[in-house]
Amino acid sequence: MAINNGSALRAGAFTDSAGTDWKYCTARGCRAKLGKDIKNRNLVKAIPTAAGCPGCDCVLFSRRRGGAAWVFENSTGGWVTKKGGTSYSARCVEKA
Repeated sequence: MAINNGSALRAGAFTDSAGTDWKYCTARGCRAKLGKDIKNRNLVKAIPTAAGCPGCDCVLFSRRRGGAAWVFENSTGGWVTKKGGTSYSARCVEKA
């Protein structure tokens, strides 16, 4: 999964727009969950599955339809507004 955030990419790692270095964990214990807010807007966030990400965090990525690169969305576990024509994925990562 390539991350397009303006920083140099390294195999198995990336730097977010705030300058935090991350690396991918081997665990596959995250998923993207859909929801709605009080104004009935579609939302999405990264959550752990039953298997979880021991020692790692679930973070959210997005990719526009036809786009080649995944974009880092957030690491807070909070909801983000879902954009039309966009795919979402959640991955286990840890700060490098």
